[in-house]
Amino acid sequence: MKCPECGKDVDDNVFTCPSCGFDISLYKSAYNRILKEKQEQNNNISSSHTSDNITSKSQNNSKIGIIVGIVLVCIIGFFFINSQKSSSVSSYDSHYTYNSYTYDDYKRDWEYNKALEERKKLSDARSNLRVTVNKVVTDSAATYANCTIKNIGNTTYRFVKVKGSFMDSSGDVILTGDTYAAGSEGLAPNESTDFRLSASGTNNKAKTCEVTIYDCD
Repeated sequence: MKCPECGKDVDDNVFTCPSCGFDISLYKSAYNRILKEKQEQNNNISSSHTSDNITSKSQNNSKIGIIVGIVLVCIIGFFFINSQKSSSVSSYDSHYTYNSYTYDDYKRDWEYNKALEERKKLSDARSNLRVTVNKVVTDSAATYANCTIKNIGNTTYRFVKVKGSFMDSSGDVILTGDTYAAGSEGLAPNESTDFRLSASGTNNKAKTCEVTIYDCD
């Protein structure tokens, strides 16, 4: 099978990708759950067909030979198709499909859910990390904003990246810059730290700075 994260081939029996560390077990769990639901639908359809054949057999004794033949063909076909599907499930290959739900479908859904988790994490960070702009300074080299960030949540945040928009007295953005408010050391609950955000170029009209968190780990 292929790792949905890095695309490299991995053994079917491993739980994590040896190349990128991706959790294969969660991917397999989602894959098998969908397959189980599809198989239950097929079993219900097969059960309904068998019941109809039995009823028809009791009402049309003169055609018992034809009905028995049809039933046998259906049973043989059913087991043959299931054996083919079982083979495709074990391979987890993008060339195989199960009731039109392909490897690419699973990968797309996985990436979509991952993106949702990233957006939720960023939304939580913006709620839990409070940034205060203490002072805006302009010198001969650049324009700076001296800031403080505090974690009022219950999670430690690392590699917190922020963007600053320097504005004049009318609220118009005249300069922008970005920096890390917290690095690998992280910012634990109830901790605070000072950081400086700078923008290339000087502009004495910069009066305030609006700081936005746009990435974190």
